[in-house]
Parts: sequence; C-alpha cells; structure tokens
Amino acid sequence: MLDTQTAQSLIKPHMAVVCSENGQFATVDHLEGSDEIKLTRDKNGQHHYIPVSWITSVDDKVHVDRPGDQAMKEWRTEPDGQQQQGQQMHERNNDEKRTQRKDSSRDNNIGDQKPGVSRSAEQHNEQNNRGNAPRTTK
Repeated sequence: MLDTQTAQSLIKPHMAVVCSENGQFATVDHLEGSDEIKLTRDKNGQHHYIPVSWITSVDDKVHVDRPGDQAMKEWRTEPDGQQQQGQQMHERNNDEKRTQRKDSSRDNNIGDQKPGVSRSAEQHNEQNNRGNAPRTTK
C-alpha cells in the first residue's frame, strides 16, 4: 500500500490500472482528493473510483492488490465523500417522510373519528350513508 503523498507524486492521468493478475481493467483519470483515484469513463459513460489503499505499486502502471473482476465489483460510482453525503441526505429525507406521515396520521385521527380512517374517507362514507338511508313515507 502506498501512502497518500507518494501516490500523489507517482500517479498520473492516463496511466493503466492493472489487477493482481497483471491485466488492465481501467485507466486513471486523475487523483480525487487525497485517497481516491477517479478512473476514466467506462463504455457506458460512467466514472468509477478506487481507494489509494488498493495500490501495491506504481511504475508505468498502477498496480492494485486484487483481481480485476473483484476490483470492478467493489469500485464506487461516486467519490467516497459524495457517497457518504448522499447516504446522509437519503437518511434525512427518510426521517422527514416518517415525521410527515406521523403528523398526517395524527391530524387525520382527531376527535371522535375512527382510528386509522382519514377524515375525508369518513366524511365520504357519511355522505354515502345519508343518501342510502331508508326513506319513510307518510
């Protein structure tokens, strides 16, 4: 494994990235931050990111510590910082939705209303029942 400073001085754009079996599976786009390598776009136009911690050595190629198939299963499609931010934002959105559902549920179950039945559904049923009530004639 290379330290960050050494990696930054040795890894250059357009270098081949080779697996532990010495086959090329990617190409360096550039270093992203201090601990990731952004790879050039794949055939689908997607960038991928690998951590510097995977690197075992650098010569005219960047050598990683795992087979290419494994590396391609484990690489990320977002930088690690963005992935964590995205996950945190996703969790916040889910928390907000849960809070909104609780508030909505509480608002819909006010007074003598049946639990679990929204106010509009109960009003709808009452209106239908009024129209269907048997009529008496004099």
